[in-house]
Amino acid sequence: MAKETQRDAQRAAELFPLHPLPHYLQGFYAYEDKNFAQAITFLEQCEQLGFTNGYLEGETMSLMAECHYRLAEYEQAWNYFEKCLQH
Repeated sequence: MAKETQRDAQRAAELFPLHPLPHYLQGFYAYEDKNFAQAITFLEQCEQLGFTNGYLEGETMSLMAECHYRLAEYEQAWNYFEKCLQH
């Protein structure tokens, strides 16, 4: 099921490149696969698109922090943890 959803998220990102949800989902599944650098790439796309009324902002910041932490990029991780707490 996860692979199907991952494929759907990729297709949705192609069809709706300006919506943050598909990028977030791609980042989430990359994180689940322990591909933290790729997850950060997808989540950065989500962050660059912006968050309407906070939609996905906290989730994105939290996952970004976790990915950076797992890559031992502690300064970036703490910055994203702070952003998450401010949300």
